[in-house]
Amino acid sequence: MSSGSSLTPMPEFRPAVKESRPVRLAFEGPSGSGRTLTSLLVAAELGEQVALIDTERGMAAKYADRVPFHTQEFTRYDPRSLFAALARAAMRGYPVLIVDTYSAFWSGEGGMLDKVNGEARAGYGGNSAGWSKYRPEDRAVTEALAAYPGHVIVTLKARTDTVIETDTRGRQYARRISVRPEQRADIEYDFDAVGTLGPVATVYFGKSRIPALAGEVIEQPGEDLGRTIPRLGRRRCPQLAPAVLHRARPRPGRHGRQPARALVGDRHRPRRGHGRTRPPRPAHHTRRARLEPR
Repeated sequence: MSSGSSLTPMPEFRPAVKESRPVRLAFEGPSGSGRTLTSLLVAAELGEQVALIDTERGMAAKYADRVPFHTQEFTRYDPRSLFAALARAAMRGYPVLIVDTYSAFWSGEGGMLDKVNGEARAGYGGNSAGWSKYRPEDRAVTEALAAYPGHVIVTLKARTDTVIETDTRGRQYARRISVRPEQRADIEYDFDAVGTLGPVATVYFGKSRIPALAGEVIEQPGEDLGRTIPRLGRRRCPQLAPAVLHRARPRPGRHGRQPARALVGDRHRPRRGHGRTRPPRPAHHTRRARLEPR
């Protein structure tokens, strides 16, 4: 190494401390397995207000008499639209966010697979060219969910297979089982726990960073599961202060001047054409996550 070269300063080691962090849950299962209702019942115990991103054409609303929540419906599933929805939910301070279903932004109309396949058909290089262009966007979606300042629950559609089983009387019957979720292969590593919903109102946690849930089969999952998770090291989120997830594009003011940059959700955002700057942000609002794909 030459004497003129310099090394980037490395961070120091420090003792690890277990912190109370918002939980990240995923429930996978075939249609009719109870993904939406289970998510709502668990969410109601995790926080005081629940926001739900609905990709199932309003189907979640049939449970509004059991769990009060706010909803936003999607009919096209461009992953970039998820950024705006996350920012809007954080800005309004929802302590729990449900994405039902997250699979729609992967395999639905206008989703990630549609974009990759469209790029492959439009040029050379096949799917490799498509993934080369849209892989950063896919990673940005994952980072956006991880950066949300409250609890996050997603539902995943599952590909199914049929198995033949025999009951106690010797009679055979067909049963559907979940094979794998409609998402990328390593999706389970993005969540604290992934529960597979069975056909008889059960959930199996095959993967979990919450030790007490790992390998457990829970019957009739719902409020009890929602009350259990905070006791396992997580906390129940009250109403959050409005959070900021991305920077707004500056709008040109009068006479061609650019106003001071402002953050979405900041009550001190300058009016158009005014060069006022907002006062210093409180210390607990200084952490921001960038949602736009790089």
